[in-house]
Amino acid sequence: GAVALNAAMLAATILASRLDGVDEVFAFMSLAMVLFACAPPLGRHTALLAPALVSVALLLLRRPSSRALLLAVLAGVGLLGPAMLIWAQRYKTEIQGPWDIAHVQPAGTSCLREGRLIGEGKRRGGRVPKATAAASATSASGREP
Repeated sequence: GAVALNAAMLAATILASRLDGVDEVFAFMSLAMVLFACAPPLGRHTALLAPALVSVALLLLRRPSSRALLLAVLAGVGLLGPAMLIWAQRYKTEIQGPWDIAHVQPAGTSCLREGRLIGEGKRRGGRVPKATAAASATSASGREP
């Protein structure tokens, strides 16, 4: 939204400050405004626009090696990248700690389930010792079990 547009215009302003003339700066900032403010609504038509842009790029490239390189990069970004992301999900580990959001327990539910604290099995992989479970139950309810 607005923050992204502001960041894009800030980056364009910083880049435009390196240009030599006022005309170049005006042209660059006008292009940046068109690209960052007017082009995003065209994103809905990307499925129709992308093949046309690729076709034009292939026609403009003269050497067959350049065309092959363009097609290889597009295939890598469009097909190989997402496939690698899906494949890598099996190696994803979820770490939990004090930085996580609080999980509110509805009234009337116990914080103990099957002799272990909720969520403890995911982090430590085992049962909570009885003394720890009793201490947790005391601290959670405010009274002795």
